Amino acid sequence: MIVSTTLVVLGCAEIDDDLRATVTDLSIEEGGMLASLASAAIEPQLAKFRGRSFQVADLKIPGLRVCDVRLTAGERVRFTVQLATTA
Repeated sequence: MIVSTTLVVLGCAEIDDDLRATVTDLSIEEGGMLASLASAAIEPQLAKFRGRSFQVADLKIPGLRVCDVRLTAGERVRFTVQLATTA
């Protein structure tokens, strides 16, 4: 049996002229029991990033790879990164 779920991680990142990002207001939107379990597992990792600054080019998350990056502009500018497991 294969199960899947979707989690949406929301937050703000202020990126300065040196491409240093400061992350704030991270939260997870979830739906359903499986997503709630996954959210509970991911939340402690998100807590490590809240309020921290890091060099964008140095960002690496063990076990994950970037699949897709999108930038859309309208009333709001939205930067979306889709990640997948490396396994």
